Amino acid sequence: MLAFVCAAAVASAVAVASGSSPISRRTVLQAGVAVGATPLLYSSARPAVAAPAALRVPSFALGSLQASRIIQGHWQLAGGHGRGPTVNALANMKAHFDTGITTLDTADIYGPSELRVGEFVKSEPNAVACTKFCCFRGLDAIDRAEVRARVKQQCARLQVQRLPLVAFFWADYSVRRYVEVAKMLNELREEGLIDNIGLTNFDLPRLREFVDAGIPVVSNQVQLSAL
Repeated sequence: MLAFVCAAAVASAVAVASGSSPISRRTVLQAGVAVGATPLLYSSARPAVAAPAALRVPSFALGSLQASRIIQGHWQLAGGHGRGPTVNALANMKAHFDTGITTLDTADIYGPSELRVGEFVKSEPNAVACTKFCCFRGLDAIDRAEVRARVKQQCARLQVQRLPLVAFFWADYSVRRYVEVAKMLNELREEGLIDNIGLTNFDLPRLREFVDAGIPVVSNQVQLSAL
């Protein structure tokens, strides 16, 4: 699988784009190959090559963001998925960025991934870094202080003043505090530390709970293979 078709970074139908010309998966794949996209393991880095305008990946409105329809996924930078120098990963990000794939996906649980994406964002301020706020343990004890501290740490790792988009994950539906914690994230959005709130791997009943509670959900990232 190649980075420009990372399944983990496909937003669901909650974020419906409008007004853009349709583009087929085959065209996107061919465009990625044409400009020298490298495998996710970053075993080699090829120089960035500007794609012809007809092959550039279009963008769409994702909340307040202008995001590319295909999103770079960087879970592989968590480690354990192959070896390769950081410079190769950054060159890979740049090659995709130059084809119009300007949006990157990472998470707080992806090891050094946020740090590597942050390095790229510092060098390319127009890149859009989307991350996740994942809750696995201590679900009964998460409070505002923890949420704030974690979000501020993510800002530092991504080298941004506020997070463009945070996709919220909750591991155990039987601990029914997910809406409460999402409201804490929304408070930070209102404060200016977060631009947009999304979800990741929530089912439809839970999605309705968030919407009914007034959480301004812009996307729900779910598992999907584009191949």
